[in-house]
Amino acid sequence: MSTTKPPPVEPGWLKRLAGLGQALLGSSAANRRRYRRYPVAEMAQIASGDQTYECEVANVSTGGALLVPILPLTAGAAFTLTHPSSTISLTGRVVDHADSGTRIAFDQPTAGAIVSAWMRSS
Repeated sequence: MSTTKPPPVEPGWLKRLAGLGQALLGSSAANRRRYRRYPVAEMAQIASGDQTYECEVANVSTGGALLVPILPLTAGAAFTLTHPSSTISLTGRVVDHADSGTRIAFDQPTAGAIVSAWMRSS
């Protein structure tokens, strides 16, 4: 009885397979987002520590928002974001900074309320 070895596995086949999956599903950042983002262009205030900043909320989702301009807050910094015309406040953390602004994530699972309020006012 002869034993036959399986053919050698070509290096990188798993990466190519993953790449094919990305190509079929789309690889844009929007496809990887957990929540849909909505453009709003609304003014807000963000307070972190003893500092308060005026900013524009460029887009918002249930999970977070993009604030413009880039704020002098470090990734991980806790904040309270207030929308003056609706008096809604949410807490969260700074995620990171992009060329276009500061990305934040909300703490509360009920953050959808602010999404709804901003969408109605825009």
